[in-house]
This record gives sequence, structure tokens and C-alpha cells, in this order.
Amino acid sequence: MTTTDSYEGMIAETTALVGHGGELIHAYLARPTGPGPFPAIVLFHHLPGWDEFYRETTRRFAHHGFIAISPDLYCREGHGDPDDVAARVRAEGGVPDEQVVGDAQGCLELLRAMPTASGKVGLFGTCSGGRHAYLAACRTGAVDAVVNCWGGRIVTDEHTDKQPVAPVEFTADLPAPVLGLFGNDDGSPSPGDVDVLGGRPGGPRQASRVPPLRRGGTRLLLLRPSVGVPSGSRRRRLGQGLGLPRPYARLGSTAGVAQLLRALSRKLTEPPATLPVGVEVTGSAVMTEPAPLTSRPRMFGRDPAGPSLPWSWADERLREARNYWVTTASRSGRPHARPFWGLWEGVSFEFSAGSRTLANIRANPQTTVHLESGSDVVIVEGDASVILQPARLHDFVEAYNGKYGGCLEVRGREVGDDTHGNGGVLVVRAVVIYGWARSVETATRWDVPSQT
Repeated sequence: MTTTDSYEGMIAETTALVGHGGELIHAYLARPTGPGPFPAIVLFHHLPGWDEFYRETTRRFAHHGFIAISPDLYCREGHGDPDDVAARVRAEGGVPDEQVVGDAQGCLELLRAMPTASGKVGLFGTCSGGRHAYLAACRTGAVDAVVNCWGGRIVTDEHTDKQPVAPVEFTADLPAPVLGLFGNDDGSPSPGDVDVLGGRPGGPRQASRVPPLRRGGTRLLLLRPSVGVPSGSRRRRLGQGLGLPRPYARLGSTAGVAQLLRALSRKLTEPPATLPVGVEVTGSAVMTEPAPLTSRPRMFGRDPAGPSLPWSWADERLREARNYWVTTASRSGRPHARPFWGLWEGVSFEFSAGSRTLANIRANPQTTVHLESGSDVVIVEGDASVILQPARLHDFVEAYNGKYGGCLEVRGREVGDDTHGNGGVLVVRAVVIYGWARSVETATRWDVPSQT
């Protein structure tokens, strides 16, 4: 349980992952800070699209101890206002089931590769997302629990080229318990559809029903595989399978579901457009960096007596430096420092690194960059992340080769050459920068405003 004196933090951002057919798609990723291990969950957005509500809900799961990711299932259909994109998708008959399953598989692979993940992954969705969660669970066969909130067309006799098979037909492959939340007055899915889902003759699972909630006429349904799930305490096991913290560990109880529904419906205040970076940075928008704010740091318990330095002094040295010392820390806190070649652009430092530095940054994005000089000192403190967008990788390679006369090339999601091998490209966005010229009496601090 979180107490009033507990530290809380999370990293949330728009990222990219390899989805169906090897295509990059956007996703929103939120994770708690700290070493973990944390359970993970994939959130499939509803028919209205990849919108503000699903970003809020993704962050809310991260607040409760999950690594949470919500893929943009409409990404290939273009971008713009979520309502407009969703209208285009509906007019075209939705997105193909095979594509959704492939995108889900990409999410699962990304989550299980994260060093702070526990290895347990659940699926969650509302509306069409509930259908997609059920479908992905059956088709990927690699999840630990599923929450299907009023997902329609799981039981249907209507088929299209994009939805050729009703998901209920794949129930024999269901790998994990499923909690279904449905409205008794809903038309899709209807109460009859829910009855079929929960008690289809010859089905390889059993259903445990909970009486409807008094408010809203909500029907709860628990499905479980016929093999490998103990017969007792089935509803509670769903929460345990996901590693859910209380009150979510009792999702199968009426009170637990009521708490879940309240959490999902509670809107948060709109956050800044760009949240702190963490695991990956892949946005394609070109943003104007805000100018750092100048102040004076206390040194050795007192204020510096000399004049402050202009930002141009630090910016020039960061741009022209050849060697940069980068310090990261492992999950256990052990520091690791080594020199790199790299590029300073705006208020960010980009460089290529191997497995140890990458692993450290994925576990703990807080990073420092220090120039070699011990007299004209510049120290950058910031948050590091991995660059995956192909255009940004090509821009890095072009600028890097121009500065150092190298022969780097883009190789998939990494860069490399035949001499040094491949490495990931990382960016450290500065939070605060310190500098002094020959004497600490000139010590100056530059704070980088958050992007808005």
C-alpha cells in the first residue's frame, strides 16, 4: 500500500514497436520507476480510437504498479484527430484481425524484453478492445490473464474479410483466465451472446457467474481454461495471475470490479504534451527546444562570488567536444562510466552504445554526461532513452559521420560499421546543466524547461 511519505514516479511517452508484418506502429508506454519486477499489461483501445482516455488509463495502470502499453491499432490508417481517424476505420470495416494479433505479439515481445518486467503479462480492452483482447489471448497463447470489458462480436455469425472467424471459435486455445464485464441492457454483446460465451456446449472451459451489480445491471463472467487452473478460488486467481495490487487483486469480486470501473472512468487532468522520456523516443515531430533558464548553484555551502556564464558558453563547448564521458547506473545502482563520441543538439546528447549501457538505461534512465576538461567544466544531467525511428537514425548517422569522418550505417534498429559492430542509438535530454570556467566562482546552472 502506498503511504503519504512514499516516493512515486513513472515514465510515460509515445514510442514505437514492431507490429504485424514487421511494420513500426505507435504505442503509448507507461511504467513505474524503480527496479521492479513489475507485471505488464497490454491495453487495446476502444472503437473510438487511440485517444486521450486510453493514455490516461495506461498511466493509471502504471500508477498501480504495471508496465502498461497501449498500441495504436489504427496507426496504418493515418493520423489526425482520434475521432476522424476512427471514423475512417469504421467506414472501412475496422482493422483486420490478423493485423491486431500481430501488433499484440509485438507488444508482448517488447514487454517481456524489458529488464524490470516480471514476465507476467495480461491483456485488457473495452468495447472493440475487449474483443481484441480475447482474440489476442487465444491466438498468441502467451498471456497470463485477460479482462474483457463489454467486447462485442466475440460471438457472431457475421463474418467479413477482415474478421473471417468469430473469436469464440478460438476458445479452445485460451491460455489464461478471462474476466468479462458486460451490461445486461447492452445490445452488443447481448445477454444471449454472454450466455453463449460462458456456457457454449462442448466448450473447453467453465464459467463462474457473479450476480449483477445493483447499479448499471452489470454482469460478471469468469472463463478459465480446462487444464492447469485449480478449481478453487478461480476469481481471485485471475488477479494473482496478473500480479495485481489491491484492490485490483480481487477483480473477480463485485467490490473489486466496482473499484476497477471507477478507476477506468475517472478522468485525470490533461498532462503536458510531452512527458519525461524513458525507454524509447521515436516521435517524428520537430520541436523547438526551450532556452535553458540561468541561475547560480551553491558551491561548497555558499553562493559563487564571480560572474555567471552565458548559455552560449556551455552550448559551444558541448557542440565542439570530441569525447564525452557518460555515466549510467545498473539496476542495483552500480555506476558505469566510459567515454563516447557523440552529438550535442539543442539540449540533447545523442550517441551509440553497446549492451551494458543500453541495459543500464533501460533499468534507470537517469544519466550524466561530462566533458573531459577539469577546468572548463560542463556537466549534463538528464534522462536517456533509445531512438528507434528510422529517420532519426539516418539523421544521426549523417551528422556523426560528418563530425568524426566515420562510416556508420543504419542496420535495422541499430547503427554500426564493419570494424566496431552494431549498437543502439541513445539520446540524453538534459534536465539541468552545470558549468564553470577555471574557477567555481563562475559556477552557473541552466535548467531546461519541460517541453510543452
